[in-house]
Amino acid sequence: MASAPTQEKPKWQLYLENEKLEEEQEWGEDITEDFFPIVTRLLLDNDDPVAASQKAAREFIDLLVNKWVPKDTARRTYDEPDDTPPLYTKERSLELNFESLGNFIYGLVPELPYPGIEHDKILYFLLHIKELWNQANFDPQVHESSLIYLFSLDAFLLLSIYYYHSYPSIAYLTGQQKSSDLNFFEYGLQIGASESAGAIHGSIPYTLEESNKHLCDPARSLYAMFARLLAAGVMRVKILKLISYDLYVLLEELDKRKPPPSELYLQVHSSIWADYILIAGLELAKEVRNPCGELKFPLTRAQWKAGAEHLAKVAEKVSEDTPWDLKRCAQKAYQQMQELVPEAFVGEVEKSETST
Repeated sequence: MASAPTQEKPKWQLYLENEKLEEEQEWGEDITEDFFPIVTRLLLDNDDPVAASQKAAREFIDLLVNKWVPKDTARRTYDEPDDTPPLYTKERSLELNFESLGNFIYGLVPELPYPGIEHDKILYFLLHIKELWNQANFDPQVHESSLIYLFSLDAFLLLSIYYYHSYPSIAYLTGQQKSSDLNFFEYGLQIGASESAGAIHGSIPYTLEESNKHLCDPARSLYAMFARLLAAGVMRVKILKLISYDLYVLLEELDKRKPPPSELYLQVHSSIWADYILIAGLELAKEVRNPCGELKFPLTRAQWKAGAEHLAKVAEKVSEDTPWDLKRCAQKAYQQMQELVPEAFVGEVEKSETST
């Protein structure tokens, strides 16, 4: 009797298996025996993605509290003074462990299909970790409105039940942590964000063509995750810096580079900008109206208008069968930009009215 054909593993699973093997060879199996299975189980879980992500986030926090956060135990030591594994126990370990989480996620996300359920799960996983960490430091009622906004009332109630009944060990956090530890989640995730964005940007070949357009999928997936985190209020300034720089490059640099990049290379960057608007347009519009004052490339009304006009030109130029549904997405993003910051287009309207 012939055996059933073996199902090919998804790209992300092969990535995790290879990454786990490499880290075990360098640091030992105790480094990977807990965290890798949590994420693998999450991505393979066929149940509701929000519930599965909640479960994985609880498991991660439990590891952080019971295994990785230093208590009265001796520090782990290694051969060299600065020789430290991906997840370890030492002073400032909260920030460093969240930095490790960020680096892990930034390596994984480019291997995930976008859009896709796996992408959704990792987003929910990070947001649930953030909310559990908030609750570990503060009264949960303080964060009730944001939880309801992110996950609906039912999800919030479920998360609250899990928090109160599944986390006796979390008292360690409430009793001994400083409130400033709340920042470690974002501090840790921010550290590797710029480096990861730059590295993945460089992976898109200048000569991108239809035959190898899959090479830009990792970048589109990672940038979409950044936009989704921004929309959820995570790493706001850091991600605004990344996006405002991307817009500057799109408008001021790409078409001036020598040798000139391929048309598809230009189109994928237009697609990424359209995704930013469609995913996190509201947060970007808030920055236009009320600048944080921390961006090297400020997101001004003039930049907003120029970004919208770029999308309008792209939508008019490309065909219906251009990859990434670019024609429709560019047109939709252009319309959304007009609706979100109409005052950025007032000069154009006044000029038009005067000429008539």
